[in-house]
Amino acid sequence: MAISKKWRELSRWKWVLGSVRSQILIWYMALMTSVGVIVIVASQEVLFFRLSERIHQTVEREVNHFRLDTAEEGNVKTRFDRYLVRTLPHEYLYLLTFIDGKLYKSFPGSLPQDLLKAIIQKKATSGEIRTQSGTYLLQAEPLAQGGKVRGQLVAAYCLSCDRKAIDDSTSIMAIAFIISILAVSALAWDAAGRILAPLKLLTQTAHKITEADFTQRIPLRGYGEIAEMTATFNEMLDRLEIAFASQRQFINDASHELRTPITIIRGHLELLEEEPEERKETVALVLDELDRVSRFVEDLLLLAKAEQPKFLVMQTVDMATLTEEIFAKASALAPRQWYLESKAPVKLVADSQRLTQAVINLAENAVKHTDGKIAIGSAVQGNNVALWVRDSGRGIPEPQQERIFERFVQIDSPRSADGVGLGLSIVRAIASAHFGQVTLECQPGQGCLFSIVLPLNHQMSHHEPYLDR
Repeated sequence: MAISKKWRELSRWKWVLGSVRSQILIWYMALMTSVGVIVIVASQEVLFFRLSERIHQTVEREVNHFRLDTAEEGNVKTRFDRYLVRTLPHEYLYLLTFIDGKLYKSFPGSLPQDLLKAIIQKKATSGEIRTQSGTYLLQAEPLAQGGKVRGQLVAAYCLSCDRKAIDDSTSIMAIAFIISILAVSALAWDAAGRILAPLKLLTQTAHKITEADFTQRIPLRGYGEIAEMTATFNEMLDRLEIAFASQRQFINDASHELRTPITIIRGHLELLEEEPEERKETVALVLDELDRVSRFVEDLLLLAKAEQPKFLVMQTVDMATLTEEIFAKASALAPRQWYLESKAPVKLVADSQRLTQAVINLAENAVKHTDGKIAIGSAVQGNNVALWVRDSGRGIPEPQQERIFERFVQIDSPRSADGVGLGLSIVRAIASAHFGQVTLECQPGQGCLFSIVLPLNHQMSHHEPYLDR
């Protein structure tokens, strides 16, 4: 139990550290820390370099003043006194005067004893020297009297004193930077949470989605990659919802329509007689029902395929030629008064086989409902081209006109008994796949006009049906 608990805690920490929000914060802090260290170190080095230049200039300037102040004649002590009187105090600068190797006077009067001891013992007069009180830059200037060097000025500047000020400033800068990094990281953590909120919503929405509920969507806010991902996820849910709705409808339709022929077949097989004539009649009825089931399954599969991208095989179609071919095929369906009204003199990018199938379905529907004239034609109508079938039947009542294109809806007609009400649904699916529509103009007692209206100038895109060139 203890091991399992520790493992869960370890896994939880791994998940936290491995989350996108944590990774963003870790990378942000790493980059900012690296930049901060580089800036602080570089600033310190620049300040040290400028300090060194300023110190050398200060020491050199003081030596030049000494040369000017001691240029007048006089003994060494007098000249040293004149120079020291005229010298202005300078922080961290010590001036030591020696006569015949012994300390005469210094400025300021109190000196670090280890500095004096180091200069005397090491006889250091130039360069850097390290003592317990600090590091000093030394520069010596001799003073001659009567052609002989009697005195010497040693200017000592405390390098470590100025550098300590820079180190203190750098420490303060580093502390301020750390505090700023922590404060900004907290803000960055909050900002990252706000930016990545759609990802959390995505996860929550994905958990809520079930086969029975595809209504969940993520609110779309702002622009950029997150917004694009949100829109793409919502579009995916739209496609899944349509696909599952189609699947459910397919199953419902199949179970609804297959139940009747299966019952008929089972009933006749159970009552199958031994006499050859009755057996022949039963077998014929069963085969007829099986043919009806086969046609029904094929129609359902066609409707299911209509929602897939490769349902159509697009090519350039001559509408006049296609109209003639459709008329020739339709006129062989049944002995009716067939007429070819017109042919559209235009070419269209479409699937000729699917359009033929749709118009033949309309023609078969017309044959079922009329014994008289049936006309087929095509024509250009503005920016569209229309393919139509006109019959002279009794028409369709207005209440049924609104539902005639739905699946399994049939008008009252004795000739409709052998159908399942999928023909017009197939026609509508084919028209929709071409980005067109099916229209119906009907007056009771005067026949009906079914038209498939397709756009002439529709541009295919990569989201649309496959184009076979």
